[in-house]
Formats: sequence, C-alpha cells, structure tokens
Amino acid sequence: MTDADDPNSVDGVDSTGNTESDHDHTDVRYLDAKVSVDDRAFSRRVRDRLLAALPAAPTVFDAACGTGIALDRLREWGVEPAAYHGVDTASELISVARDRYSGSNVGFATGDAVRAAERVATGDSAVAGDESVGDANEPVAAPDLVVAGCFLDLVPVEAALDAFTAAATPGGLVYAPFSFDGTTEFTPAHRADDLVTEIFHAQIDAHDGRDSGAGRAAVDYCRRADGRLLAVDAADWVVRPTPESEYPNDERYFLATVLGYVADALFVDGGDGHTAVDAGDAAENRNPTARATTALTDSDQTVADLHDWLQTRRRQLADGELVYLAHQLDVLYQTE
Repeated sequence: MTDADDPNSVDGVDSTGNTESDHDHTDVRYLDAKVSVDDRAFSRRVRDRLLAALPAAPTVFDAACGTGIALDRLREWGVEPAAYHGVDTASELISVARDRYSGSNVGFATGDAVRAAERVATGDSAVAGDESVGDANEPVAAPDLVVAGCFLDLVPVEAALDAFTAAATPGGLVYAPFSFDGTTEFTPAHRADDLVTEIFHAQIDAHDGRDSGAGRAAVDYCRRADGRLLAVDAADWVVRPTPESEYPNDERYFLATVLGYVADALFVDGGDGHTAVDAGDAAENRNPTARATTALTDSDQTVADLHDWLQTRRRQLADGELVYLAHQLDVLYQTE
C-alpha cells in the first residue's frame, strides 16, 4: 500500500511511521524538511563570529551543497557572495539547485566536493565530474569561505579539511555546521535504546572513511593545524511534537526518514525480516554493521528487542509522541 492508499497517511508518512523515501540523503523532500530543524539548531555564536570575520562580498565554495540552502542562509544573514560555487555528487540535487538559484555569480556542479576543492587549491578550473565549477577556461579564485554543512561524518575528516583549508585564501574561513558528534537519542525510553545507538554508530564507522565522532575530530584537527579555531559550539538537532501531537512544518517526514536510516543499520531489509546481525554471510555482504555487532546481537531475545524498538518508534511517530536528538557541532576555522 502506498501513502496515497492509506487513509491514515499524514504528510507523506503512513500510519506506521514509514515514508516512501529510500532513506537517502539525496531525497529533496528530506533536505527541505530539515531546513526548519537546522534553523533551530545552528549556533548563533558561531554564526556571529563567522559574519564578523567575513570580508564584504566573499567568494564562497559550498562542499556537498545539496539544493543550495547554504546560499539562501547566507543571504538571510545579510551576505551576498561575489561568487558562489556549489558542488555535490548527486546530479538530481544539482538540478534542483540550478532551478532554485540563478545569476552570473552563482554556479553549481556535479562532482566530488573534496576533489573539487583540491583542484581549486592548485589554481585549476576545479573540474568536478563531467562539469566544472565556474568558467572551465579560467581558474576559480581561492574562496574566502568554504562551507561544509552536514558533511564531515560522510568523508575522511582530515582529508576533507586538508582540501578545504588548502583551497581557502590565506586568512579564509572553513565553516562546518552540523558536524555529527556521536550522540543519537530518542524518547520515550525503550529497553533497546543503548544497543540501537551502538549499532547505528557502528554502521557509520564501518564505512571506510566515515566517523560518527566527526565533530570532535574536526575540532582536534583545527587545534593542531596552523590556523585558528575561531569558534565551536553545539548545534543539536531536536525534533519534538507540539502539545497537540503534531510536528512543525514537514518535520514528521524528516523524523520518519531518520528512523529509516536507523532501520537500514539494524536490518538488511529495513525492518521487515532478518536483522543485519542474524542473516549470516548474505547480511555481511549487504550491511557492514554485521561484522561490527554480531557479538552484541546473538540471541533471539535481542533480535526481538530490535524489532520491537523499531515498531514502537514508528508507532510513536505516527501518534505524535516521538522526540529525537542528535548532538552536532558547528566548527569555524580560519586559515593562516
């Protein structure tokens, strides 16, 4: 049954708390739904330090730009870039960004943001995939600001920051908001909470180059580097229902997608059959968490607890009872 067929469907989330999403970070609706979550979460103190250090009309390089929301946020803060270049591996997001933002000083390209930053650092035209950042016939100027939002837990932290700090102009800024820092919580409490979060974070760390403690790793990098750690502060996502058991804006969909990410870590098939830790070699081939957590989940009772956790959380979401918190850091660094 699809959401459209479900009489209890609300805002694209069915009566069990599921979405039609593939639990993909490139889901446009998910990215749009998290805008209001980000708006509550970002550190005003780090933002103010950023604005104080930025030159007028800065050149901006946006790593993993998604639909280009960082450009919108900069403009809301009174910053109009002299040039803005956004790069993302997802061509569908780049297409959306181009539809939403236009202008002679705005450009988007499909490609790997870290490799594109490395090209900028060499004074090249920053070719990204089959396209280029800016004019392919001219090098892209070293940016005054590199933005890397919700990104550092998806890539090797040091390699990414090496590229971003090398790309930035001397005295330029690297702003990494919403850098995940290893805490995921749901309430009301459930007996399997600790095991679920341990598996979820292990699934992140099991992917080559990813780090569930990316926020603190970024802070450590900035303290050791030659430039200055200008500011760091908590930027926690908190999603909770209103007293009327409603979620603001489209945050119910956002939270349903987050539950989908957790389900993908726990179960080979998203929660309707084998867990990622009891399906043998087939599960190991499809989900790297299996190797990291087999010892934790080798009993029938534990597997049942994981199923109950997911079913309970989806029901709580559908009923407007679920609260979610993710601890993140906003990090601001200035190159020497």
